[in-house]
Amino acid sequence: MMLTRTTDLSSLRSMLQNSSLGDEIYSLIRELYPICRSITGEGFRQTLGRVRKEIPLEVHEVPSGTQVFDWTVPKEWNIRDAYVKNSRGERIIDFKRHNLHVVNYSVPVHRKMSLAELRAHLHTLADQPDWIPYRTSYYKESWGFCLSHNQLQTLREDEYEVCIDTTLESGSLTYGECYLPGESSAEVLISCHACHPSLCNDNLSGLAIATFLAKYLGEAELRYSYRHNGGNCSLDFDFTAVGEPFDCHDPTQNPLLNESTFAGLGDQWTNGHYDVFVRDRELGATETADISLIKRAVEEMRRSIAL
Repeated sequence: MMLTRTTDLSSLRSMLQNSSLGDEIYSLIRELYPICRSITGEGFRQTLGRVRKEIPLEVHEVPSGTQVFDWTVPKEWNIRDAYVKNSRGERIIDFKRHNLHVVNYSVPVHRKMSLAELRAHLHTLADQPDWIPYRTSYYKESWGFCLSHNQLQTLREDEYEVCIDTTLESGSLTYGECYLPGESSAEVLISCHACHPSLCNDNLSGLAIATFLAKYLGEAELRYSYRHNGGNCSLDFDFTAVGEPFDCHDPTQNPLLNESTFAGLGDQWTNGHYDVFVRDRELGATETADISLIKRAVEEMRRSIAL
């Protein structure tokens, strides 16, 4: 959908409200949902490739072993197939049915074992017996499967064939950046992660919103100003992988927890790690925006930014 370029915020809002934008966002989420993503690998690249059809995205590769502050970029993980078969050859746990069935970053394995040995590698949520949990093992070489607790209860003594067809080797970590330039080197950075497999609420919601935010801001005439330097701003939209999730329900970790009614920012934070940063390239400074800074930025936008 193309928009008529406008400098009037209310006109842009009216056009978006009368558009099929919601359907477009939902359609993107449906398309990306089946892809098995992780913090590295082809699934992540495939996801960015689809996002590139919506916005001008520059893709970067950071080699495994690169030191990033106190973190080291891990080996690249890719998966082709994974399953558990019973003695009749039936796939009772099947990665191809749902990619959450495999513990993300599982090392390869292919052998037969008893139920007792297999159970040590099976993960469920007893308090949510119908759900398939999401588990990772980024920093410890291990393997495992996830399944509903109800399915676990149906497993019987048998000899099971276990196969996880993966690779874990030197490669790179991928991220994408869409840069919408302004007249000043001062920037507002909007960052979301895209490193989870088939998860919508915590992953694809933030990714889809950030994609279409970039898309339609790119169709508008931008005039962003901030008080700290009085100049115009540019926007970075970074699609990154995160290795250490936070507890969105913990007010010490989520500063927007009690501010969710303000401009929808709380929902965006808790439903997709939709993080807002302020960065000044001239000063070389980057900081996570606390709620007061976000409020100030949004109010500045409302007063002096024409989309």
